[in-house]
Amino acid sequence: MKFSQITTIASVIALGVALGQTIPTKCNDAAKKVCPKGTHTIRNQTGCRDCVRTNIEGLDKECTKPELVAYCEPSSCREALELLCEETLKNETLCDMCVKKELRHLAQYKCDTPDEVAFCKSGYVPPTDPGCEKELDDLCKIEQPDYEKCITCEVENIDALEKKKCDSRDLLTFCKGK
Repeated sequence: MKFSQITTIASVIALGVALGQTIPTKCNDAAKKVCPKGTHTIRNQTGCRDCVRTNIEGLDKECTKPELVAYCEPSSCREALELLCEETLKNETLCDMCVKKELRHLAQYKCDTPDEVAFCKSGYVPPTDPGCEKELDDLCKIEQPDYEKCITCEVENIDALEKKKCDSRDLLTFCKGK
């Protein structure tokens, strides 16, 4: 499959999702059987999330986490974060790792409110490490005006950014713009 074909397919899928259409997948079919949206009001992410979490053992054979997030139709960054990383909330380090791992899937939700970027934190949140700030500027400053390109840059450079003590909050706020 050529790059242009992949891009076209991705555009069609994105358009369908933006229009509220469900794209049939093995995951959608499996999730509908276990968590039919008629029983969990179609826009009720909590009911959907609880059902998915309860039945994850059967669904994980057919679904990736991002597919399950899309199935539950989060309408905000906070809802997507809860679907992707809520099970790690009790451990700040694991939670931060989860958010970094899922950055690409969070890009469409434009996580930028203080509540969202501090999702894993409790209490005092220290300022960004100067080494992290410089590394982000060096690697991704040119992409900063375009949120999705900026997130892609961070994902591609995650190892270097982690070495400079960048946490998920630093990555999310950087792409928001200064």
